[in-house]
Amino acid sequence: MKNLPYLLLLILLSACTHPSTKEKENAKVATTVQKDTIMPDDKDSVLIDTYENYKLSKGDLKKLLKENPELNRDRFLQHPDITYYSRTNKNTLVFGSEVGQDNYYVIYAYFLKLKNGEKEYRRQRKTLIEIYQDINSIYWKLGGGGTYFGHQYSRILGYAEYSIWREKNNKDYFIKEYDIFKQKALYIAAFRQHIIDEIAANNTNGLTPDDKRKLRNTSFERVNELDQLISNYFYLKMAQEFQYSNY
Repeated sequence: MKNLPYLLLLILLSACTHPSTKEKENAKVATTVQKDTIMPDDKDSVLIDTYENYKLSKGDLKKLLKENPELNRDRFLQHPDITYYSRTNKNTLVFGSEVGQDNYYVIYAYFLKLKNGEKEYRRQRKTLIEIYQDINSIYWKLGGGGTYFGHQYSRILGYAEYSIWREKNNKDYFIKEYDIFKQKALYIAAFRQHIIDEIAANNTNGLTPDDKRKLRNTSFERVNELDQLISNYFYLKMAQEFQYSNY
C-alpha cells in the first residue's frame, strides 16, 4: 500500500471537464466528499486551485515535485504544452490520460503561481482566465459541444499563469504608449463576423433558424464580455494568441 496516497491524488483531481454548469456542480460535490475522506485535517493540506477548490497534502506535493522536477518553480520557463510533453515522469498512470493532462496543467499553474506572486497578479490572473474561458465557451457552443472544450476548462489555468509569467518578465514588450482602441475594435469585429459565418455555414447540426438566432445572441454576449475585459495591449495580445493557437 506504499503508493496509496499517490493513487488517491489521482482520484482527488479527476473532475476537470465541465461542459455544463450542472456537471460542474456535480463534480464539485463529488470532489468535496473525496477531500473530506482523504484529508480531514486541512492543516496539512494546500489549496491548489481556487476555482476548483482542490487541496492536496504537503506530502503529495513534495512527491509530485520530486517525480516531476520540471515543475520546480525556479526553472519555470516553458509553455505548459511544451512542459507537459517534455515532462520527466512519463508514467501514463499519473498524467498520461486526457484527464491526467488536465491535472498536470492545474498543478503546473499552482507552482508557477508561487513564482509569479499570487496576490500581486490576482487581478490579471482573474481577467486572463475569464478571457480564455469566454473564448473557449464561444467555440464550444459553435461546435455543438465536445470533450476538447471541457479539457480546456482546466488547462486554461496553466495557460493564464504562463501568460502572467511572460508579462512579468517582458514588461517592455507588453507596454504600448498608443491607444489600442482601433486594434481591439478590429479584433472584436472579426470575432463577431467569424461567429456569423460559422453559424451560417453549419447546416448539418439540425439547428432551426430560431436556434441559430439564440446561438448568435449568446455568442455575441460572450464577445461583449471580451470587449470589456480587454483593457490594454497585453490582454489583447494574449486573447489573440490563445484563440488562434487553440481553435
